[in-house]
Amino acid sequence: MTTVNRNHQDLESSSKLNDIEKFETFDINSFLEHKRLAVEKVIVDSHIKLEARIVEDNTRYKDEDNANVNVDKVITFIIHENIANQINIVNIIGREIEVKELSNDDAFLYGINSLKVMVKNIDIKEDKIEGFKQRSKFTKADYRLVKMNQFKTFDYNKFLSSYDMDILTIYPQSPTTARVIIIITDDYNEDENISNVGKTFSIKIEMPKVRDIPLALLIDNKRFTIDNLYGHITGMIVKNNQVLLTADALIVESDNQTFTVGDADESNTSKDVSNNANIDTNNNISNYMNNNLNN
Repeated sequence: MTTVNRNHQDLESSSKLNDIEKFETFDINSFLEHKRLAVEKVIVDSHIKLEARIVEDNTRYKDEDNANVNVDKVITFIIHENIANQINIVNIIGREIEVKELSNDDAFLYGINSLKVMVKNIDIKEDKIEGFKQRSKFTKADYRLVKMNQFKTFDYNKFLSSYDMDILTIYPQSPTTARVIIIITDDYNEDENISNVGKTFSIKIEMPKVRDIPLALLIDNKRFTIDNLYGHITGMIVKNNQVLLTADALIVESDNQTFTVGDADESNTSKDVSNNANIDTNNNISNYMNNNLNN
């Protein structure tokens, strides 16, 4: 039987996870898509850094009227040491740059929506952008990008692979929605200040009738891993560092029987682990999704 952490004896306190930001990444390729960038400033210290101004912003944001919202904002591109000797930084102010082969791990958000990107492949165009005029100085506001939240993604695969977990309970949230509460039993973390042992998170699963939740899954706290989730899986961080996942189905085998929560036909017993869907983790997402996990 799972032991409850005495420091988190109610669902509300147990759902506030520690050190959860490490599972959130930024979809840098989608953010830079349809943006034109020009070199504003070159900095040479431990690395070559190109301060690039966004001169055109045709990225598709959720609000259609937000075109060009990041024009004149600045992104810092750090040239990786493996290509530093190949970069000619002479007389490149105002030239358009194109960065290639980026991964989400190359992007680093800091401060208030400011962005640094490690670059291993960059194309510095020959011609300068017409009408470009270098600014004499920057302020912190120049680095504060907007409309960032839709490009933040939650790495549910990494999250679920970091812990030992049990199914604590399953309850009907609505006539067609089940909420699975998972409790973390081990996180292999010796620092109790950031440990998540005894903490909980939830999984929302749509199903034809919540009355079909198998009673066997409510007994003895069955073990849980990512392999128990099927279909399309998403994840997000909501308020107070709570984590909410969604899946098409939860399937658990126990005592030579198979128990299912959700629509097994919809899940097609295969897992969508692409984890590429952009999840808006802004706290202003719909009130329904942003309720406390114990509602």
